[in-house]
Amino acid sequence: MGETTRVGPSPTAVRFCVRRNRSAMLVSLIMLLNILSMPMKAYLSEFLPWQTVPALPDAFANYSSFSNATLAYQQAHYTPWTLPNGSKYFDDAAMDVQVLRATLNLTNHEPIRSRADCLASFVLGLPGLIYYTPVQLDLVCALAADADVNASSWDKVGACYVDKFCTIVIGHSCVWLSAGDAVHGGELSPHVVTITYTFTGTRLSQWLWWKLGFRTVLTIFVAWRLWQQYYAHCQRLQECLAVRGHCANLSPTEWRYELVLGDPTAIILMDPSVACAFVVDIWISTNSVGIAVLRASQNGDLYVMFVTFVYLSRTVWFAYCALCVAAYCLKKWKIEHAFTEVDPTLVAVGVAIYGPLVSWLSGNVGFLALLYQWTFTLLVPSSLLGQENELGPGCAMYTLLIACLPLAYGFAIPALRHRFCKHRSKTPNYASPFYNSIKNRTIFGLLAPFRPSADVYPVEATKRILERGGAIYSLFATNSRYKNCPTISLRSADCFLLCYHNESLVSKIRLSLLCSLDCNAATPELAPARAYLSESFPGIAPTIVSPVFAPFGAFENATLSAYMTAYSDVSALGYQYDQTSSIYVLRRTLDMSATPTALRCVTDFALGLPGLIYYTGAQLNFLCAFLASDIRRAYVNHGACHVDRSCALDIGYSCIWLSQRKEDPPDVYVLSYAYTATRWNDWLWIKLVYRIGITGLIAQRLYSGYFKHVRDLETILRSHGHCLGLDAHTWRYELVLGDPTAIVLMDGWVAFALVVDTWLSTNTIGVAILLAAQADDLWVMALSLVYLSRTVWFAYFALCAVAHALKKWRCEHAFCEVDPTLVAIAVAIYGPLLSQLSVFVEWLVRLYHWLFVAFVPNDAKAHENELGPGCAMYTLMVASLPLLYGLAQPPWARHRTRWRHKVAPAVLQDYASPLYNSIKSRLLVRFLSTLQAPAPRAEGGSVYALFAANSRYKNCPTISLRSADCFLLCYHNEALVSKMRLSLLGSLDRNLGDPTLAVRIASVVATSNMNELVLHPGQPPTIRRPWIPSPWCI
Repeated sequence: MGETTRVGPSPTAVRFCVRRNRSAMLVSLIMLLNILSMPMKAYLSEFLPWQTVPALPDAFANYSSFSNATLAYQQAHYTPWTLPNGSKYFDDAAMDVQVLRATLNLTNHEPIRSRADCLASFVLGLPGLIYYTPVQLDLVCALAADADVNASSWDKVGACYVDKFCTIVIGHSCVWLSAGDAVHGGELSPHVVTITYTFTGTRLSQWLWWKLGFRTVLTIFVAWRLWQQYYAHCQRLQECLAVRGHCANLSPTEWRYELVLGDPTAIILMDPSVACAFVVDIWISTNSVGIAVLRASQNGDLYVMFVTFVYLSRTVWFAYCALCVAAYCLKKWKIEHAFTEVDPTLVAVGVAIYGPLVSWLSGNVGFLALLYQWTFTLLVPSSLLGQENELGPGCAMYTLLIACLPLAYGFAIPALRHRFCKHRSKTPNYASPFYNSIKNRTIFGLLAPFRPSADVYPVEATKRILERGGAIYSLFATNSRYKNCPTISLRSADCFLLCYHNESLVSKIRLSLLCSLDCNAATPELAPARAYLSESFPGIAPTIVSPVFAPFGAFENATLSAYMTAYSDVSALGYQYDQTSSIYVLRRTLDMSATPTALRCVTDFALGLPGLIYYTGAQLNFLCAFLASDIRRAYVNHGACHVDRSCALDIGYSCIWLSQRKEDPPDVYVLSYAYTATRWNDWLWIKLVYRIGITGLIAQRLYSGYFKHVRDLETILRSHGHCLGLDAHTWRYELVLGDPTAIVLMDGWVAFALVVDTWLSTNTIGVAILLAAQADDLWVMALSLVYLSRTVWFAYFALCAVAHALKKWRCEHAFCEVDPTLVAIAVAIYGPLLSQLSVFVEWLVRLYHWLFVAFVPNDAKAHENELGPGCAMYTLMVASLPLLYGLAQPPWARHRTRWRHKVAPAVLQDYASPLYNSIKSRLLVRFLSTLQAPAPRAEGGSVYALFAANSRYKNCPTISLRSADCFLLCYHNEALVSKMRLSLLGSLDRNLGDPTLAVRIASVVATSNMNELVLHPGQPPTIRRPWIPSPWCI
């Protein structure tokens, strides 16, 4: 049996030039990212599962024990001395406690005897008001009824209660009074009291992991639905235009197209399963929503209030879900005309204003506060009133308050229009891009092809630019029963096709998705609409040709014939990409008029030809025979093909052939090289999921290895300063974060995963190398160079492997650690240079040819490549760059040091200096005047002094971690008095297995709140631990 191979390419080859409008594409992708990021916006205010979880509260025998113990604990921890002066809001992230305070000046207070008057005026605006139980309201109203307030008699009076959601405990709250102004401090006044409200959320680690998993799945589901319901249709539309144009019998040399994508947001909003999933996502974090409502009602911390408003913007999904439910009801009862579809952008803007406003009004308007308090105690047994709240009914009311906003608008407009607009308004131009959502009207106004012009006419006109399309909206205006979703406007999802004839814009066509139409198949009198609209969009789905299998000879003949037919137009030399069939075509002109037949084929003729390193023996023989022939025209419209495999898997096939142009002299030929990359959708999905997993792994490693430590450092500084016994009112700090990149680079698992990720797309790497070596399309070449920059992970993985070997064999001194930034820059230059050299240097070409057939059976070497060995060599060539530097630098440095000592005395290195850093960080320091200033001199960097003395102490001897260091600027009475370089202890190998080098813990406690590395001449160093555990070292 002969070898069987798939015949290609597809007969549906690209003929028309179709490009996407870049500005509209960018806006569309921004809208896509906005939707995809919606589940993860929760983590603006919520905790990630790997963050430290506070200890669960102790179990108490009864409510009195719980309330007394919890109240005493809260009052001891949140005092005027532990909270920032003047702060009405404080977030204790370590214990997950929200603290809100307000000062009540009752100097000229008139007693309020009536409870109704108290609830209507005195309590309004108090922190956490809507969550008060009757016990807290009684306490505050008793204070309001006191005719002569004595602050000391109300000091530390209060109570605590439990917050539940659907009977599940989600936290507990406390309210108490304190004598004097605890917010601003000062002398104790007998008529001034401070009311403090605290909420402590319950955080369960397993539940946080479940929520993260749910949100990750929801994000992937939304991405899949958007691709399936919108972007896949856009892709097929572009492919159809490229093959057939917008009408039949058009010349591809005279017509070109520009496709302006719309905003896919509305497509996903009308999906009830997505809307319900988002509503569930919001209410599985009830305590976080409650905290957000608290934060939105305070103005002591404007940044926190802003972040809270962004978090509460997620509640727009209450409105979208309500619109989906209303759409179902309207369709079921056939009353679509009773509702005016709403603009999703205006809904989002409305909820962004209305939601925080509702949160603020709920604590400042009497009936709303009482309504919330009533709903929170509605399902609480009378015996437990004052001891707990059940938030379920209140959350349902909050959902309805948000959801009613677009519903009220949608139902009110038809009624108002019917009452006040008796005359028939002017029919809008449905084909116009400005018959759209407010967001899209604004965007189209900025795009040159859509700016107002006198040259635009409706379809009936015969002058210049014609606007066509929008018939579906004319149908909706005639009868709203045709709307598939009568509540949400889908106009923003429309695409616009700009048709250019001989480089002149002659037509703008509005294209709407058929999914917005209800064909009313169950209603016979409306069914003909299906045929009418089908005729308006002919030939949308391209023909799919079943694959044919044949022996290689038949494959070669069929493929060459298909290539030469599809790409017969060689008037435009250079690079061409057929996106429909995934084919890359490169061409080169060969002037053979002065080329003798006796040249050395590869050395003098073939070098520099497109795709040369991938040529098999048969293709080289074809070229060499053409060169040596006296009748070269006999080789026109002939060529040779081969199949590319990677680890025995087919990844593509390519051909070369010769042709001639009519206008060229008889001795000028065109060599074409075409490569078809195989694509499997299942494999693409697997790669996408794998890459999402890698992204999550990197984010987790960055957080656990760096940002978690930064957050702990900030907590220590806020609570205790950089040393013990400092006055919080006179000291402040500025923390300059470092670059955490090196933390990830030294992680062998991450580096290995990214190397695997790179070689999962062997054919794409091969194409990138191919396109990086051409100069006909500079934009494509630039994109290929950016893509090839991913191969820097070959170098990083090699550095991780060498680091392991150096540590194992205890020869850390033999390697000089490298700057990760310089490695990336070097690979960005070296990789493309390697690609260029592989085409123009003969020994490299022959080496690749030998490697690509090294594991191919002899009978298949003429028409098959096995790329595995070549990929391995390319990996080693990229990986060798930093290794050669690191191994060569130590002997060179010793030689240079000896020469310098003969010329000038040695200069001691300042390891604490911010300029003792990576090249990228040194450049950034130039823009920070406080770090660049010579005074005061920085402290720290002792870990690098230890590394210089003995490289055995390096945890990673190949990658420099200096860029990850933080710098702490200490201000006393607004004067900069100290700069401290803080390094992670993780960069230090304590060598506990070697008694002569082991870094022990000193018996002396550190003088600061960071670890202190103390160097002892002739002895191993020691570490002084602080009272508060810290991963940072001075």
